[in-house]
Amino acid sequence: MIVTSCTKPETRTRIDWKIAGSLPPLTEQKALGVAGPVSGFSGNQLLIAGGANFPERLPWEGGAKKYHDAVYLFDPASGTFNNDAARLRLPHPVAYAATAVADDRIVYAGGENEAGISDKVYMLQWDGKELQTTSLPMLPLGLTNAAMTYHEETLYLTGGETATETSDKFWRLSLRQPEAGWQPLAPMPHPSSHAVQLILRNRGQDWLFVFGGRCKNRNGISTLHKAVFAFHLKTGEWQQKKPLPYSLAAGSGIVTPDNQALLFGGDKGSIFRQVETLIAQAATLEGAARDSVILRKNRLQSTHAGFSRSVLQYQPENDAWDVLSEIPFPVPVTTTALYDRGKIYITSGEMKPGVRTPHILEGTMIP
Repeated sequence: MIVTSCTKPETRTRIDWKIAGSLPPLTEQKALGVAGPVSGFSGNQLLIAGGANFPERLPWEGGAKKYHDAVYLFDPASGTFNNDAARLRLPHPVAYAATAVADDRIVYAGGENEAGISDKVYMLQWDGKELQTTSLPMLPLGLTNAAMTYHEETLYLTGGETATETSDKFWRLSLRQPEAGWQPLAPMPHPSSHAVQLILRNRGQDWLFVFGGRCKNRNGISTLHKAVFAFHLKTGEWQQKKPLPYSLAAGSGIVTPDNQALLFGGDKGSIFRQVETLIAQAATLEGAARDSVILRKNRLQSTHAGFSRSVLQYQPENDAWDVLSEIPFPVPVTTTALYDRGKIYITSGEMKPGVRTPHILEGTMIP
């Protein structure tokens, strides 16, 4: 895949993609993978933990979502999993938590499981023998599908979903003074969940960018965003930036060493909104009419072709977007992209409604 920029034609980077590994099975005979895992690097290992899947039947067939607490440790250098990790567990099953890598530590906040939406926050660190788990101050409210970033010993968390609505709240937690708890910042310009959040520099200043996302409305139909907002970490003000080329939610992204944002895949929302519309319509009907609408909804989900494979590049200095190319593999959503020493990793995730992938995608950046 060739990565180029129309505003900086001299920049030319190739990303070679492959499947680096595949998560082993949990209790099922065949590895299914998980959506919404906790992912990050610690102790030179790629940790992938928790997440949710449908181990028995697809959701429209009556299958129940199962939440997990298992921990995988993957060594990218050898392409193997640490067998000792089979005994490791998270404090609780969890999926769709906001996740950030804080130096050699992994922090996850909120998420959900069978008991509902969580307000718990944990820090994980692999010391080569044991997984050290530390509790951090709880979130001010339970949130799932929020976004979180780490910068200069501070965690920044935006948006997400409560049991009843999409949030526009914005908090920070100092890891130098965690006892002070989560401090509120200026709310986001609009409520959003399933967004990509990254820290970029622009003209020597640090900004927190929130790319896309979605907001579920009272009628049950979501608005998918293509808006991009940036928060100045010094002045505490929000600015609107050039929007994404299209509406996008549940994708993943990284910051490159030369301060570009790369966004991978995501849901453009066309099928998602059709499914939501049919669900809302079915709720107003009875009998055969309702069954007919549910059948149409199930058909849309079962024939889903998968999510976007595009790689988008954003240049903060020029406030410019490029649609670069496509990843030559199906690209999961509701997961995490990570950058480590010239390589990009996309960890498991959802391939299409109800279907997960066990694969770990690896992209090697070649100048």
